[in-house]
Amino acid sequence: MSHAAAQFSLAQQHVTLRYDLGAEEVAQLTGALLDKHPTSETGRYACYVIDGENSYSNLGRSVEAIVFESTFGNDAATMQEEYGIYEHASSFFLIVDKESRSPVGVLRVIANSPAGLKTIVDIEKSPLGISLQEMTLFHGIDTLDNCWDIGTLAVVGKERGSASDFMVSTALYRTLYVEAVKGDVEHLISIIDQRAYESLQFLGVPFVPMVHSDYFSYLDSPKSMAVYGHVTDFLDAHKSYEASLTPRVREMIGPYLSRLMSGTDVPEPVTIRNAGLTVS
Repeated sequence: MSHAAAQFSLAQQHVTLRYDLGAEEVAQLTGALLDKHPTSETGRYACYVIDGENSYSNLGRSVEAIVFESTFGNDAATMQEEYGIYEHASSFFLIVDKESRSPVGVLRVIANSPAGLKTIVDIEKSPLGISLQEMTLFHGIDTLDNCWDIGTLAVVGKERGSASDFMVSTALYRTLYVEAVKGDVEHLISIIDQRAYESLQFLGVPFVPMVHSDYFSYLDSPKSMAVYGHVTDFLDAHKSYEASLTPRVREMIGPYLSRLMSGTDVPEPVTIRNAGLTVS
């Protein structure tokens, strides 16, 4: 075990969930993660599914805080206020760049709990005012226990553009789909920024506006959309979308579609659960 891994194996006995890790802390924790939980993948990236009460989940929070503050002005205090009551019900899909040994993307899912699902809590407020009963009836949701809320998706700046081949974001969405199927999750809900929504539509990911709602201002994003997706329909809908594309467009976005539909070049996730740690 490396020095970094040994240092953090002791720290994991009592875990403080944080959005304000410094650069050195992120480097040390990432090093411990890679050393203690190596992957068999030969590519540049590693993927982890991490319980929200495990110390490594703070790497996901650090990506959230950096990206959301630079993009929307949501600082660590805002993130704590918005997501604090959902931490125990959260899991993080984390992408790590093994070359730079740094976290580069995260997707947080929130499972149903006594705190509820954040998206449902937030759409009940103005301006949408969509009730739980209205939403579940409209989208055919019998129980929230097989529903996941996509709480966040955050990718660091250098991994967002075409130069990076959108590897991190498409790998996160692929991991989301695979883990949802594995966990018998039938419904996905979220509130996402306009740019993310339009990108998903372009890639044929069949999220639809929740209860025919429209864009609204949300957490300093001037235009966000509340969306719903039926997991069991995703594969067939995606195949139909690909078949509808012109040859030119299919050639242009084919690598992304292959990544989403077939998992091409997407690293196999390593799952890290909470091992009975004390959390504060």
